[in-house]
Amino acid sequence: MTALQRWIALFGAASFFFLLAALFWLLRTALRRRQRRLIERLVGQQADTRPGSRQAVLRLRGNGPRQRLQRRLHQAGIGVDPAAFLALCGGAALFVVLVGSLALESLLAGLVLALALLFGVRFDVNRRRDHRLQLMARQLPAALEMMAFSLRAGRGLEESMRVAAEETEPPLAHELDRCHHEYTLGRPVEEALQQLDLRWPQVRGVHLFVEAVAVLKQSGGNLVEVMGSIRDQLRAHQAHRAKHRAMTSEGRLSGSILLALPLLALVIQVVLMPGQLTEMLGESSGRMVLLVAVGLWAAGALWVSRLTRSVR
Repeated sequence: MTALQRWIALFGAASFFFLLAALFWLLRTALRRRQRRLIERLVGQQADTRPGSRQAVLRLRGNGPRQRLQRRLHQAGIGVDPAAFLALCGGAALFVVLVGSLALESLLAGLVLALALLFGVRFDVNRRRDHRLQLMARQLPAALEMMAFSLRAGRGLEESMRVAAEETEPPLAHELDRCHHEYTLGRPVEEALQQLDLRWPQVRGVHLFVEAVAVLKQSGGNLVEVMGSIRDQLRAHQAHRAKHRAMTSEGRLSGSILLALPLLALVIQVVLMPGQLTEMLGESSGRMVLLVAVGLWAAGALWVSRLTRSVR
């Protein structure tokens, strides 16, 4: 294959990939828009729009691909716009395809390297996101306790959130400080807390706290006692989660060893017999075998991660 043919094949494959991606997101966006219209028709355009109502939550919630990606990046602590993040990933993938195809003289090898890069980026984002979600869940009981002490001292809920933000660590400190800042700019505290719930829907304690504030603001009640009950429930859940992780530690270690063994075998083969890998990459059948092996390893990694996932 000449250099011109490689370039044509490269840009043809990239164009085909982006065309399929564009069609996929167009169909997905159309389906999401249709579901949103159906929900609005069922709820009614003249429904209650108070901060705690269902209509207000539907208005604030974003379920499109851009909103979900933005929420995931925010939870991972990556301060990049979703469009810029996708552009960076796409540019890096095209660069890897180009360099890999020219260096290895195989378009298939370049595509495999690009897929490995994208898989690595996704894995890193998910790892950061899971870490911050767990950190947020661990910080919330202590923050609720500090807010309860502040409420007993006579401060309001908004001032209590500011005090808790000063005494806690990120990411919860940034979120509470953001809610207090939005309140000082004129947004009702219920809407600010609903936005917090929409940014962190996986954190169970945040949802319980926001629902309690929304209900008690409308119906009245002792917010301090409710926050104490939520705090005790969250601590019991954390104790159960720690017990679950201890009981499944052996399975997670076994899964990590199983995932590392193929990579270790590949490294040993490259070090001891580098000619065999080069010879395999030189043949189309060998490249196909390697591609199938990488696909099977990725499927196994996904399966093992699902089996050993911790409870939240």
